Amino acid sequence: MSTIAFSVMIVLSVVFLFIGFIYISNRQKKKSVSMLLSQLNKSGAENNLSFSSQELLNGSILGLDALKLKLLILQQGDDDTFDWNIIDLKLVGNCAVKKIYKPFYEGGSKGIRNENYLDRIVLHFEFTDNRESREVKFYSHSANNVYEMQELEHKALKWESMLLQMTGSKPRQIA
Repeated sequence: MSTIAFSVMIVLSVVFLFIGFIYISNRQKKKSVSMLLSQLNKSGAENNLSFSSQELLNGSILGLDALKLKLLILQQGDDDTFDWNIIDLKLVGNCAVKKIYKPFYEGGSKGIRNENYLDRIVLHFEFTDNRESREVKFYSHSANNVYEMQELEHKALKWESMLLQMTGSKPRQIA
């Protein structure tokens, strides 16, 4: 066998292997999205909710019942388990997009320099009945690509605006 034919076979093998990994990854993502949507519909039916808006995030989904002023948050756990929580928007005192930064330490010839990076973007809920606040993660440094950050921030701001209109609250800065 000639060197060129052998090289072509190696390159084709690598290409087919790469395409196979992409196919498997896309199939797993579709399965995960399908399971989230199915579970959202099931949880919504169990709680007598009808969703007027939905938002699919990384490993979670939001479903809004605008008539009943309820927000269902469904998060996928390990082993295809699901955790859900319903937020009664009548009890929301404030809803705001919150950016959470973490320090990044860099060593160098002049010592350690402290800088911050954006760790996550969340939609933060505070309640009127003094219950513990709740956050919905839109962007996470560890789970999302940095190129998704702007799009996910816009989605969070869209939801903040929509929920503030529904609750009649005025936006307030959360530190």
